Amino acid sequence: MKRLAQIALLCLAPAGIAAAGLLGDLVAMESRYPDLGATTSTVLFTVVDPAIEVNCTSAPCISQSMIPGQSFDLDDDSIHFEQHLTSGLGFSYSGATFNGWVFSSLDLGSPITGVAFSQTGFTNLDASDVSFTADTVFVNLENASSGIDASWTVQLLTGVAGPGRTAPTPEPATAAMVSAALAALAALRKRT
Repeated sequence: MKRLAQIALLCLAPAGIAAAGLLGDLVAMESRYPDLGATTSTVLFTVVDPAIEVNCTSAPCISQSMIPGQSFDLDDDSIHFEQHLTSGLGFSYSGATFNGWVFSSLDLGSPITGVAFSQTGFTNLDASDVSFTADTVFVNLENASSGIDASWTVQLLTGVAGPGRTAPTPEPATAAMVSAALAALAALRKRT
């Protein structure tokens, strides 16, 4: 009976608690304009924490896609952009169907199942401007504008429990199966 209970507990334990993250991964970052089919620049980098992976400090960077004062920082499960310009009025992104960034080869150990988006200092930029596939995130800045200080963050969700991640809500069939297993264990305990 004790052995059966141990097996049941193992079956019920959430899988993937120690899920992999982006740290140490080689990630591709592409600037795309005027549509998703046109790549204006590509950068490959390894995600390290707490360092900023892409930092434009002087002259336009990454084939004119970034200017001094802009940076990208990726951590275990998020992408963060910051802009601290020393002069000017900020930016206005317009004149295209896609004007933004694509991050690919995002291997979190499980497919991306959702994203959470936040921003400060931008107008016309919200979660509807962010899309994703299992290992790629698209941030479309088209029609957005920003002040001299602005930032956005995309939190990558995988549906796998782990540091900074929440476990998925079990679907009804899984919940029913777990309930049946617990009922069977209770019945076995009563008989003994």
